[in-house]
Amino acid sequence: ITGETALAAVPALTDEILLSDAGTLKRIDYTHIQTGWVKEFESTLTGDTNGTMDITTTALFDGTYDYHCIKILRCTPEQDDKSLCVRLKFGGSFATDAYYRYHMKLYDENSDSKGTSRSTNRASIDACAGTGNATGESFNGVLYYASPDETSLLKPLYMRFDYVNTAGRISESSGVGYYANSNAALQGVRLIMLSGNGSSSGGGLGDITVAGYGLKKWVIIVFIE
Repeated sequence: ITGETALAAVPALTDEILLSDAGTLKRIDYTHIQTGWVKEFESTLTGDTNGTMDITTTALFDGTYDYHCIKILRCTPEQDDKSLCVRLKFGGSFATDAYYRYHMKLYDENSDSKGTSRSTNRASIDACAGTGNATGESFNGVLYYASPDETSLLKPLYMRFDYVNTAGRISESSGVGYYANSNAALQGVRLIMLSGNGSSSGGGLGDITVAGYGLKKWVIIVFIE
């Protein structure tokens, strides 16, 4: 082994490692023994006016990973005082009926107390409300979920956002939400700018970068003699 060419970098996911299984030589792709968060996709929109981004990358929903996160970076909304909302995909389509339930805690630099945003019958999860779009204002966030391919349990999401609100103050929104009318496998997440009661348009996403990651909970340690 010492006479072979050294790989002076983290292996690619399809790089292969040789091991001995009770004397039988076998190979294994590095993807099966990696640890930590693995980026599955990254997408950037510039000057978006549509206001919708669908995340359906297969590996984030097919059981490849045990735990998942979607990161939202430097979103500059097209319109002021709108909400980033979340919808979920089951059975081939995104649910738009009023079965979303959520509870978000809201913090503002101008107050020692927290506010709340909550509902038991909305057509989306109101994840980050009152976003500002003046020069220099933006928001970042992350969504976490687990076992999307499981078919007997609801699919709760944990969410956290930091942003400059429409009043120009640094703020935080964090909490949980889910769709209460299906235990089916989760197939996708939709990010959409909305206003009012979560059913009318909230303009575009402006500039936004979104990345999706997966995490495996187990680790394999390989010894070769």
